This record gives sequence, C-alpha cells and structure tokens, in this order.
Amino acid sequence: MAAMVLGQRRFFLPQYLEGEEQQTVLDASRYAPDSRFRQRAHAVYLSDKGYRLDQLADIFAVDRDTASAWLTGLGQRRLDEIT
Repeated sequence: MAAMVLGQRRFFLPQYLEGEEQQTVLDASRYAPDSRFRQRAHAVYLSDKGYRLDQLADIFAVDRDTASAWLTGLGQRRLDEIT
C-alpha cells in the first residue's frame, strides 16, 4: 500500500500494497479481534488484488457505498493502527 507521510503521521492509501504492508493488512483480515475490522481489512486486501468496488460489495453482501466507505475509512487510518 502506498504510504504517505504528513507531518508525523504515516497514512496508507488503498491499493498498491507493498510487501510488508500487504502482509500486515492480510494478518489484520485474519487475526484482528474485531470481526468487522477483519472484514474491512479483507476488503482492502482484495481491492489491492484488483477487485472492483461492485465485486467487493457483492462478496461482503453490502451496498457499494458501504464498501467504498470501508476503503476510504481504512485508507485514512494510520498504518500502525491496523496492527
């Protein structure tokens, strides 16, 4: 995932996961204690793998706006908050 540094905060953007970041998101999708967070992390992982927004909405049985909000919301969090 492409990282962006603003001041002291390191943010990540959905898509373009890089090696370690890809593994971090994949681990979050598997092992995070909150099931909703696992689902959202999985959506970010699949988005990086090339799944379109409408496909993600179908996979997770949510509407397109919800899937979009997941990607936007996780994209605005600091990377170290994912772990």
